[in-house]
Amino acid sequence: RLHDSGKMSDEFQSYIRDPQGKRGTVRHALPGAALVWQSRLKQSKQYLLSLLLANVIAGHHRGLYDQTVSFFRSLQTTDDALRSKAGEEVDQVIASLDESLSSDNLKLLNRWTTHYLSHWMRGELEKIDVTLFEKVSLETFTRMALSILVDADWSDASPFQNEESAIESENTPSFAEFQKKFQTYRSSLERPTKRSKELTRLQLMCEEKGRESERAVELVLPTGYGKTFASLSYALEHAKSYQKKRIITALPLQNLTIEISALYKKIFGEEYVIEDYSVVDHREVREDKRERLAIERDRWNRPFVVTTTVQLFESLFSNRPRALRKLHRMAGSIIILDEYHLLPMHLLEPILRQLDVLQDQYDVTFLFISATNL
Repeated sequence: RLHDSGKMSDEFQSYIRDPQGKRGTVRHALPGAALVWQSRLKQSKQYLLSLLLANVIAGHHRGLYDQTVSFFRSLQTTDDALRSKAGEEVDQVIASLDESLSSDNLKLLNRWTTHYLSHWMRGELEKIDVTLFEKVSLETFTRMALSILVDADWSDASPFQNEESAIESENTPSFAEFQKKFQTYRSSLERPTKRSKELTRLQLMCEEKGRESERAVELVLPTGYGKTFASLSYALEHAKSYQKKRIITALPLQNLTIEISALYKKIFGEEYVIEDYSVVDHREVREDKRERLAIERDRWNRPFVVTTTVQLFESLFSNRPRALRKLHRMAGSIIILDEYHLLPMHLLEPILRQLDVLQDQYDVTFLFISATNL
């Protein structure tokens, strides 16, 4: 209701009734954001929270704005006709949000509101009392909010564009059931040899480790010692034990993503695996199913996701709606970072800060895998 409040303007209403109306010629997101910003400030002094909410609304089509003075000034513009039409409803919705927006998980935002905008508007950024962890927390919170809004908005519109794309799986097995599938598959490959017994022992050790609550785990195994099965042993047990929502596997090379995707589909069923990388081949898929697969690739709404490390971090640091649509699906997940020693050194600091926030605030468990003992 809030994000499309700008559509109630006279200009937008004329546009949608005009058969010759050209898409994108009339803005609704930024006027709606300004209306929400001004309405919220009447009822609350949570300036920063209001600014973040306005940014999410303003950016739900074009992407998040930089928090610059020019963006702040654009929120001061008042459309009197729009306020007279939508102002009362927006005020009511804003008032109903206050209870949830003042909950414990937003104390950080409330702490900032006493001084943030005054220093920011004067360009006194060095006087803003904030740690890097808090800064990344706020950035992540804003991206997560946009992710949820975009996914809900686009999913709500999908029946009018492609009816089948709106279908969600209603009978997804639990991770306990997926674990049984994995164990059955693993048993079918076992041979009564010394090496096979050693690999099984390692996998059972990883499974036992998965019962622990630790949310950052390193697995170092030499090449040929079954890192893939060992990591699945850990991830499936941990997902089952701690009610995780999905297992996301990120790999540095395209050929590895192809191999792992094929293995996951063989073990768990292709309807439960999303492949999100540039060389996915859907030529053998029926044409009427391809768009649905493309939408699901943007949404990450299956229990298993196989992607590249580049794709993973581009989503985490993007400001674009399509790239961010999947972001909230990372919450409550297990992320397997394969060959993590290949992460670019010059980007390691911001990457680790981002992972720290996901682990601390979004219930994400990380499994770092390598054949190289660093």
